[in-house]
Amino acid sequence: LVRRAGDGALYFDLVTEDEQPPPTVRSLLAGAVQRGLPFNNRVQAVGQEMFRSPALSFFYERGWRQQFALAGFRPEEEEFAEILEFFGPAVAAARDEGNAVAVLDLSCGSGLWTRRLLRSGVFDTVFAGDYSEVMLAETLNRLKADDLSAAGPTAPIAVRLDAAALPFQSGGLDLIHAGAALHCWPNLDGSVAEVYRALATGGRFYATTFTTTAYGMSPRLTRGGRTGYKFFEGVGELTDLMVAAGFKKEDVDVRIVGASCAVVKCVKS
Repeated sequence: LVRRAGDGALYFDLVTEDEQPPPTVRSLLAGAVQRGLPFNNRVQAVGQEMFRSPALSFFYERGWRQQFALAGFRPEEEEFAEILEFFGPAVAAARDEGNAVAVLDLSCGSGLWTRRLLRSGVFDTVFAGDYSEVMLAETLNRLKADDLSAAGPTAPIAVRLDAAALPFQSGGLDLIHAGAALHCWPNLDGSVAEVYRALATGGRFYATTFTTTAYGMSPRLTRGGRTGYKFFEGVGELTDLMVAAGFKKEDVDVRIVGASCAVVKCVKS
């Protein structure tokens, strides 16, 4: 299904659900209570859907994303330099075989990294994928504002999708990026398994997320979805998650940067 964002730019909606507007916090909590969900699960339901809020899509790069630095996230230029370096071998291998290079910015949000991937000129096809229709609209608006074409052969392909059911053939992608996203995925195991399935042999996955000590909070508060998101215990938990999805342990590199930013790098062998 092709939909039109507010400024007229188009995106593909590949999420199957009833035609309903983004939910409100009140409706989410009411539904959770009706289903008899425990308190922690009610909070998590709100967190999972919050990114469909027009208010959050507006404020994401106007203050929300900037406070990630308090959790140890690095300046964007520094992080993106590492992304390009990590993706480099897969790009070179594809070029040597005469193939185009496709990258998916998964859970792209407002398009912060989509725009950098486009500006780099390294990739032939850039997919911007998110579950939130309002985030995709923000991505397309910012492409236009930054003089990056939102239409035409060099434009990103904007897709509303579910991370746990990626609309790509097995082995169809060279690279997948998921910046500050893993903790937001409701079906975490299924989503990482889908990342593995969609990557070609030799393909690479780069992700960042939060550990349970984010923002100086007690791990007792941040673990188990009590904040609305799945924060991680550390290197071991994230490594096990990647291995369970199919990546070999020797092809998984997880490290903690700063106070509570986890960087995950995987190669599909």
